[in-house]
Amino acid sequence: MDASGIVRLLADADAGRVEGPVRAGGFAVVAYDPEADVDEEDEDYDEDLVYLEVWGTAASAAEAFDLVGERLAERAGDTVDETVAFGLEDGVAVNDFERWFEGGDAAVALLRAKPTDGRKMLMFLLYGYYAPMEFFDAEGQFSQHLLDNAARLFTGARLVYAASAAPPYHEDAVGVFELQPTGTGEGPNALDDRGMSPLHHAVAGGDAAAAAAALLEAGADPDLQAGYGNSPLFAAVDDRGEVSSVLEAVDGDRWAITTALLDRGADVNARDRTGRTLVDLAVQTLPYPAGAIEELHARGGRSFVLQPETIEMHLRHCHHYRGDAFLMQLNRIRYLLEAGAERRGLLHQLLGDRYSWTELPPEMLVPLVELLLSQGVRDEAIDGSTAVDLARKRIASGDAYYQAVVDLIEGSR
Repeated sequence: MDASGIVRLLADADAGRVEGPVRAGGFAVVAYDPEADVDEEDEDYDEDLVYLEVWGTAASAAEAFDLVGERLAERAGDTVDETVAFGLEDGVAVNDFERWFEGGDAAVALLRAKPTDGRKMLMFLLYGYYAPMEFFDAEGQFSQHLLDNAARLFTGARLVYAASAAPPYHEDAVGVFELQPTGTGEGPNALDDRGMSPLHHAVAGGDAAAAAAALLEAGADPDLQAGYGNSPLFAAVDDRGEVSSVLEAVDGDRWAITTALLDRGADVNARDRTGRTLVDLAVQTLPYPAGAIEELHARGGRSFVLQPETIEMHLRHCHHYRGDAFLMQLNRIRYLLEAGAERRGLLHQLLGDRYSWTELPPEMLVPLVELLLSQGVRDEAIDGSTAVDLARKRIASGDAYYQAVVDLIEGSR
């Protein structure tokens, strides 16, 4: 859905033609609040969620978008027209909607019919006047932005539309999410008050294989709630002892139940609440499950969050990780290389001066170099020097552990 689609949605709702599902509390508006009070001692503290605020819920998508505008107008207070005027070109009056949207007849008509402060602020946001924003819908890549964890506020939710601007340029983000159904149905596809089915509970339980098999034979849907980031594939017991979409790895007994669900028609590319697929979860499984990843690929599985062009970013970020988290980062780099990421110059980039601010200790640098070499990355001259030349400069400056890097690279030739 884009801005023009939202305009049509609102115009239809104003005319009494509400599009899409309608149910109490079926949609939620989430915003990023950089000024939220943070208590790291709170037992519910989660650094990925503390700056996220639920602005409210609505029965339809149209009501949810109007809620976005209303809350933006509330935040602006008595300065809505002043805020709008600031974003417009000089000489364009706040109510001169034709000059806001050149060629946008539908948006103009919507504002003419209902020129409330909320509608003004909503259109101001959707058409790019509010701030430099990136816009996303359910199909977009939505990670490393201010709302990338917002769906985790709910047991199941899918993004309808979001606008996000990453700092330091701006710290505003707001999104509309459709929440999963709860408390409906009967039999093997009944949903409890959290939106979990018997199959979700079985998969998360200790006797998962036998119980899940029985439910599947009885007609349980292996894709139930998958559209809301809550496929049975991701069901596990969370820190509170409740069944949730919180699976973090695909290994051991869990791999057996995963393949059983896939054999019964579960979508291999279903995504959890943060957008990860089974391939993404397999990649962060320790040790690297090459066989599982190969089988998922054979079934048509792919990563949603790992793209080959991000290889340099993952190298740069290695210094952020320690322990198992670093090993998972090595897994991501290995996966990207096996997925076809550009290899040329990676050793040079890792050891070059522009990476000096991401100094890696030997226990991280050496296995990283070993991984790159094992994946076919080779040393080569760039701007007159090789990676070995760069490593020898570090040795000369007193970093003796770079000798291990030299030995590895020279031994691979």
